[in-house]
Amino acid sequence: MVILESKLGLTKVGKVLEIRKPFPLIGHISFGIIDRGYNNLQVRITTLCSLSCIFCSVSAGPKSNREREFILRDPEWLYEWIKYACNFKSSFHLIFDGMGDPITHKDLPEFVKAVREMKNVKSITVETRLFPANIKTLEKLKDAGIDRLNVSIDTLNEEKGKLLSGNNFYSVKKVKELIKYAHEELGIAIHLAPVWIPTVNDEDIEEIIQFAIKIGLGEKFPPLGIQKYVSHKYGRKVPGIIALSWKEFEKWMRKLEDRYKIKLLLDPKDYGLEKSERIPNGYKKGEIVKLSLVEKGLLKNEYLAIPPKKDRVFTLISRRESLSIGDIVYAKIIHDKDGILIAIPV
Repeated sequence: MVILESKLGLTKVGKVLEIRKPFPLIGHISFGIIDRGYNNLQVRITTLCSLSCIFCSVSAGPKSNREREFILRDPEWLYEWIKYACNFKSSFHLIFDGMGDPITHKDLPEFVKAVREMKNVKSITVETRLFPANIKTLEKLKDAGIDRLNVSIDTLNEEKGKLLSGNNFYSVKKVKELIKYAHEELGIAIHLAPVWIPTVNDEDIEEIIQFAIKIGLGEKFPPLGIQKYVSHKYGRKVPGIIALSWKEFEKWMRKLEDRYKIKLLLDPKDYGLEKSERIPNGYKKGEIVKLSLVEKGLLKNEYLAIPPKKDRVFTLISRRESLSIGDIVYAKIIHDKDGILIAIPV
């Protein structure tokens, strides 16, 4: 396997790009920090996932056709960027989520530990499918200071679980056992977040609600956050399934709320979220910037690019021009929302 290193803190191992200091951790949707204007920050340390769910909105996993995968290797460097965020956010929640599953990162507990003692950090959540986690993984996360697990589980049926996850080694039974252990033995709050795929797992959603009620979830946080299946441009589509409108989705959620006497239609306040000052961007949509191409991006025709200040990372999209790593280009910023920076050559 070819391993290539750069002075920018990038190490390429096959198609995986390992990220360390001094590479910037704000600006990209796939890794680093995302600030959406609330009193929380999304932290993304890997795009890798062990599953290839048939409905995955970001097409992650072994069956992915991505150009590159990304993984952060430097907990202390993440700490420095979170510390920078503290200049603008006095108190906030952290959620480790991503275009992969954070639980697959062997150093996840070290990343949690690195930011746990920061006085500005109110809570730490990990969003995961709990595969291939085990009891030792959970105990390490508890010791590191995790508060909550947002667990994506879409059925309690063993065979259907393998089908939906795209992995014959996936075990619903094991995931249920880990959920109960985390909740009952370790005191970690659990929030179940199944994706409802109409006509595919209707009954399964109700069984998951019953499971949450049975084991007593919901003491600290809402026990369930049922997600609407959405057909994303770059995600996987379930054959023959048409995504429902939000009106239709909410109608069924209300029926389930009445049936099980549990809140399912949630808003940011249910998670303790409120509007907050944003980390300053420094780059605006429409602006022309000088960028250095440093690596291929997540998808075809995408590149990682950095400006002269090296304070942010851009996604440069070029479908017409043939570009090479090391090129210097002038580009127009076409997206700056939530600090995610996308540009095209001019």
